[in-house]
Amino acid sequence: MPSFIVRLSLAWLCMASIAQAQFLAIELRTIDPPLATIGQKASVSVAGENMDEVDQLWFSHPGITATIQSVEPATPAPLLEPTPKYGNFHVTVAADVSPGRYEVRAVGRHGVSNPRTFWVTSLPIGNATISHDRSVPTPLPRDTWVHATSLANAIHYYAVEIAAPSTTICYRSQTSDSPMIGQCKLYNSAGKVVASARGADGFDPEMVITDQPAGQYVLAVREFLYRSGPPYAYQLSVQSTPELANPEHQAHAAFAFPHAATALNVVSDPQPGRTDTDMPQRIDLPHQATWWFASANEVNTFEFEVTESESIAIDVISDRLGQPTDARIIVDRISRDEAGAVTYHPVTRVDDSQVETDGVVSLRTKDPSMVFTAPATATYRLTVQDLDIGTSLREDQWFVLRVGKPNPGFTLVAYRVYPHKDNNQSKPHGSKLFRGGAEHIRVFALRRDGWTGSIEVSAENLPAGVHCEPVTIAANQTQADLTLSAAEDAAGGVTSIRVVGHNVDKTITETAVATTLQLARGGGRDSIRSRITSEVVVAVSEEDVSPLTMRLGDASVADVKVAEALSVGIQLTRREGGNDACVLRPISLPPGVTIAEVTVPADQSEATCTIQTSAKTPAGIYSLSLMAETKIKVRPNPQSLAQAEEARAQLQSLHDDPTQAANLDAIKAAIVEADKRVEAAKKAAAEQTLTVFIPTNLVTFRVVVP
Repeated sequence: MPSFIVRLSLAWLCMASIAQAQFLAIELRTIDPPLATIGQKASVSVAGENMDEVDQLWFSHPGITATIQSVEPATPAPLLEPTPKYGNFHVTVAADVSPGRYEVRAVGRHGVSNPRTFWVTSLPIGNATISHDRSVPTPLPRDTWVHATSLANAIHYYAVEIAAPSTTICYRSQTSDSPMIGQCKLYNSAGKVVASARGADGFDPEMVITDQPAGQYVLAVREFLYRSGPPYAYQLSVQSTPELANPEHQAHAAFAFPHAATALNVVSDPQPGRTDTDMPQRIDLPHQATWWFASANEVNTFEFEVTESESIAIDVISDRLGQPTDARIIVDRISRDEAGAVTYHPVTRVDDSQVETDGVVSLRTKDPSMVFTAPATATYRLTVQDLDIGTSLREDQWFVLRVGKPNPGFTLVAYRVYPHKDNNQSKPHGSKLFRGGAEHIRVFALRRDGWTGSIEVSAENLPAGVHCEPVTIAANQTQADLTLSAAEDAAGGVTSIRVVGHNVDKTITETAVATTLQLARGGGRDSIRSRITSEVVVAVSEEDVSPLTMRLGDASVADVKVAEALSVGIQLTRREGGNDACVLRPISLPPGVTIAEVTVPADQSEATCTIQTSAKTPAGIYSLSLMAETKIKVRPNPQSLAQAEEARAQLQSLHDDPTQAANLDAIKAAIVEADKRVEAAKKAAAEQTLTVFIPTNLVTFRVVVP
């Protein structure tokens, strides 16, 4: 993996979009293009917020590598070397990398970014100007990908060839982390629309053409809401045999979240089975298989044998795998009289499962899961029905069915919290741990099959100088926060960490599923969208020291009685730029526990918070932390100015050297450009006042009953 090295900019620094509500964390928004061909080198550029000096790309597969592009001097001259072209790379995909969906992060002066989707293909990638005139469409050769961006009030037109017996129009935007909702229409030679499909938030349109004669057609593609700009990008290809036999199986993690029974270890069959609508499907337990949902207003039925008092877990997994479905399950006991007449006795039915949310990430699913105890030894009928019968997204949906003995346990889901008091401001962002600074990782506990109990969560593989105290998720809690704290001498670098949890006797140990904020509110979206990601990555900056460090408590585990209070000390370490008043508020409070807001005046560095329990607070071990809101003064990148001025001085020395007379014109031109870089670097080095939200460490306490 690439290292987080000291990088000093000689390039033009774009500082127009400095975030004013957090430390300067990098945000990767666009990749152009977000795909590359196996065995070939592609030119790829990245853009976003706080993307200063991005000189590395971190891919989720070691066979995908990137080298930064460089800018040659305008004219040859001694000692004038190429300068890095930050944010622009040559990407190479090794021959042993399979086609599919991967991830990429940008690494620069302000840390490591949030992940974005990057596709690997075995097909060529076209490069053409897209027509906006249906009478003169842009040719799109078969089995070729094209990457394009939506323009305001514009429709893209392509000339495509439809061949028998089947042609698949492969379209991607939502599955590429783009907010674009695609709409595709296919016109025949008479100008009639013969096929159309539209996506939705979280889903891309699908078009498989089987009922049209072979020949030339025009394919129209547009953003359904007519939104435009670099984020609204898509990829398109026309294929006889889809490169990915079932794209959902390759990319379902783009949107799915694990729930009470995780979908991560589900192996779905690329060719689902179909049940007979007139005859129940007999299955033996344990059973796990992939099935097509029955057509609209029809149901899938299964029969299996269960003995009296036996507990059976049933799990339908479809929404979690990216399918636009809303399943329901019904269990009936079957009895037959002497004449053979069948009677169905209702046992139970389940629709949606539980919902867990912190106001930002919503871990909800339309997949039903349940455990039932058989009232008698008998044959039982299981009915599975998709209540979402719309066909605008796709005609056929599939599901994985699990039936068998319960497997009590838990799944952990972890994501980096956006530091702000208003959840609505949350957005994708990366990691930049200042020395002396802190970041929060939120962990959800999703219990399954009736399992109860507390969970101790910790972080492993931390960078040198970074500390994280374990946190306890009590039996009556579903989430808690880990605080990553960097020492003042922490080593700079980028590291992939693991979040793990275990029960009290350590018979169950689980690694958390990493998740990321994918899209913020805005652009017609009233919610924040999240998805599974490949790993949790942390960056420690060697160049920055946090103006403020806060310590809560003394690391001991104190006892507090029910309905009583516990006083905990707060210690602030103030450095240059961190002398403003701080307001500390609790986050992720345990049930029945309250903490009043605490204000630490600008001229003080100590305070006390009171943890108040109630008569209804359950006994147990709990952990919590506080979030401080304050103003700090920082210089985002003073090193860039020092380096730019040094380069300018070197050019001046060349200018004044009589032996360089033959290169004087080139040196003067270089000085003009160097002066521009110095002025740009002054903006990055100028002091700025930011409102930031800084987490404290965790404090753990034990609630006891007198």
